Amino acid sequence: MPISMPPISTTSKSLTHQTALETTQPVKPKRIAFALGRVLKATIYGFFSFGVMLLLIEGFLALNHIGEQEYLKVDPAIGFAHLENKLVTDRSESLGIDKINSSGLTDTEHGFTKTPGTVRIAILGDSITEALQLPIKERFARVLESKLNAKSTQNFEVINFGVGGFGTGHEYLQFVRDVRRYQPDQVILMYHQGDETENSPDGSKWSLQPTFTLNDANAPQIRYQEFDTWRHSSSAAPLTFFDWGRRNSHIWQCLLQTHSSLKNEALYKRVTELCTKISKGTQKILCNLSPDFKRAIAAKSNREEQSTNADRQRLLKDAHLLNDVQVAPSQYDAPQQWLLTQKLIELLNEECHRHNIKLLIAFVPALEKPISSRLDFSKKIEELQKLGKKDGFETLNLSTKFYAAEKETSKPIILLAHLSPRGHELVADAISTYYLSKR
Repeated sequence: MPISMPPISTTSKSLTHQTALETTQPVKPKRIAFALGRVLKATIYGFFSFGVMLLLIEGFLALNHIGEQEYLKVDPAIGFAHLENKLVTDRSESLGIDKINSSGLTDTEHGFTKTPGTVRIAILGDSITEALQLPIKERFARVLESKLNAKSTQNFEVINFGVGGFGTGHEYLQFVRDVRRYQPDQVILMYHQGDETENSPDGSKWSLQPTFTLNDANAPQIRYQEFDTWRHSSSAAPLTFFDWGRRNSHIWQCLLQTHSSLKNEALYKRVTELCTKISKGTQKILCNLSPDFKRAIAAKSNREEQSTNADRQRLLKDAHLLNDVQVAPSQYDAPQQWLLTQKLIELLNEECHRHNIKLLIAFVPALEKPISSRLDFSKKIEELQKLGKKDGFETLNLSTKFYAAEKETSKPIILLAHLSPRGHELVADAISTYYLSKR
């Protein structure tokens, strides 16, 4: 018996046919717009969330003063300078939290024009004078000003020009270009034990700043070649790239600190070298694809170098310095380094005399150095004292006071390599007592 099939509904046929047609037809524009809208909303939400997260991290780091260690910028004329108006937190030896002023000094604000009747004292020095390890009010420049004003009826103003890593030559350049504008009556050069090694090419512990040599007539010259090689290398990028981030972003400063910690690690070094090659390669491709881009890059570089060269020529003319253009730097031993330093001090003294400014050199021993080095430092002090009597500048030896205070273990005068608050108090007390006794 044949099996009978149920009748097929015409309605079912039409629905099946309609569904088949819908699956073969393209997606309607409304659905595409809806999908794109969802993607756009998700993208905006993602960027917004990422931005909020960055702001929260920035706020947390700022509240805890993390990522505030950047404070130096490249200065093509003298090597380095401070970032203006930059809040700096130094935890290397103690806790120093304070702001660099609008002129790039680790000090309170000072105008170029001094108040009538005020005796203005400018202090030159390296990181001992810079003293980022302590708040501004505890640094000896501020303590010295307070002591002088407390002991005298005359008004005194003390300005701190200290920059870490500076040698005598850099301090001389700084005096010619920056310090003279403040019209000081007195300049105090804080001569730190070992400063002579920071002037010559092979002795500079930074090796990333201009250095000095002597010509055949024993006249000081300045060298920019090695400094410029570094300045144009990828090694200088952390101090030249994304300046806004170094000044304002705690996150960026933390990244730079991480980079500084890892830069000598083998794997990290290979990664950074690869990134550098990719960056240079990308720039080269863009230059080849766009002649206008290539011309713009070249024009910008030329403008910067022309400005740098003009600033240097102006400074060297004012400083009465020659430019050492020899291909290879002279390698100086300790006696030559010391001779170079004496010649640089003579230049500083001559420039002070031209502007009726008195020069005092205060000798600060590096107490973290071995005791055996103190005899050599004593000989250098004696030689500069003789030079001072001949050329007309004053000297103040703080060594005796420092060595005596070093034995007071209950009140140490040094942290690790820099002065403690007690050390700054000692310097300020010794200078104020000496200065007022001579007036």
